[in-house]
Amino acid sequence: MPSFLDNIFRAKTHWRHLLIRVLLLLIFVGLIIWVALPLIYFALFGSGSGGDRYYSTRISYVIEAIVPLLFGLATSISYSFWHMQNARFSKSKSYAIAAVILLLIYPIRMVIIDAVIRLFQR
Repeated sequence: MPSFLDNIFRAKTHWRHLLIRVLLLLIFVGLIIWVALPLIYFALFGSGSGGDRYYSTRISYVIEAIVPLLFGLATSISYSFWHMQNARFSKSKSYAIAAVILLLIYPIRMVIIDAVIRLFQR
């Protein structure tokens, strides 16, 4: 196993740093889903029938499902590598764990969102 992976696995993870990174990553992905993508669709296609026609295509669903995940993973992995190059292995490990948590949570994001909405509707 390469030495940098050994250093990451041996590094201690501070739970506060990890919790903050996971929450910020989830908020970042959520903002992409609910703010950035609709604004980009509106800017490119408008709000008329042309925009609605494109929004109902299959490629739109693929973009809506994959782009936020890719941006979140790219951000987390790039910060992880940046901290690894600066020899801050505990912070690098926090970002790597946050990326794994995002990969685990992302497929069930709609179930979690519906549960949170129902929780606050009571």
